[in-house]
Amino acid sequence: MTYFVLALVVFAAVFLFSLVKIVPQGRELTVERFGKYTKTLKPGISILVPFVERIGRRMNMMEQVLDVPQQEVITKDNAMVKVDAIVFIQVMDAPSAAYRVPWGVKVNRIEIKDLTPPVDITNAMARQMKAERERRAVITEAEGEKQAAIARAEGAKQAAILQAEGRKEAAFRDAEAREREAEAEAKATAMVSEAIARGDVNAINYFVAQRYVDAFAELARNPTAKTVIVPAEMSGLVGTIAGIGELVGLAREQQGPTRAAPPPPPRAARGGSVPPTT
Repeated sequence: MTYFVLALVVFAAVFLFSLVKIVPQGRELTVERFGKYTKTLKPGISILVPFVERIGRRMNMMEQVLDVPQQEVITKDNAMVKVDAIVFIQVMDAPSAAYRVPWGVKVNRIEIKDLTPPVDITNAMARQMKAERERRAVITEAEGEKQAAIARAEGAKQAAILQAEGRKEAAFRDAEAREREAEAEAKATAMVSEAIARGDVNAINYFVAQRYVDAFAELARNPTAKTVIVPAEMSGLVGTIAGIGELVGLAREQQGPTRAAPPPPPRAARGGSVPPTT
């Protein structure tokens, strides 16, 4: 009795296992009835006819990777290169992939895993890349020198323009200063001339003394003059001025002056003091 129950349990388990099929995600199962394909089971739970239908092929519907053996290929420039690649495939139709070759399979992409050119080609490619990098470096350096030269030329141009503007402004200022100095000199000369015409001896004395002092100043500023001799008695200058005043007075008396000229200042004795001129 015990063996019969045990056998019954085993039979029920086998029957249930052959009746109910659970298909995982990403898989598909083909069903055969007496050895002939009848249908395909999708992911999920399915029920088969016991002892009549059975599972034929278990197909993986996810993308798969196939390794391609390394092989030599010839490039368009007749160079032998060793290539190692991988292929990505995916089963799109389970019955066609299971019972037909090579139907129902899609090649998604092919990727090159390794590429080994000959040694001489590798050396030539290295020299070519080095030459290309050197060429680019030379071009970049030339462009930099060109830009630097342009910048220097622009700077020199701006500097020359600014210097010309400065010289122009300085010349304009110098001309204006000389013009005003000439106007002032002419005005002073006119005033002195009017004073002399009126018989003003003080104006003559001031004019002659100013010229005398300017002459000594120019002599002192002369870079070639090593020694400057200055009179020790400045009374000689005043005497000279007084003499000029006397000459002017005599000239006015001869012309018939309308008013008496003031008496000329007496000459100072050598080494004595000089009285002020009125």
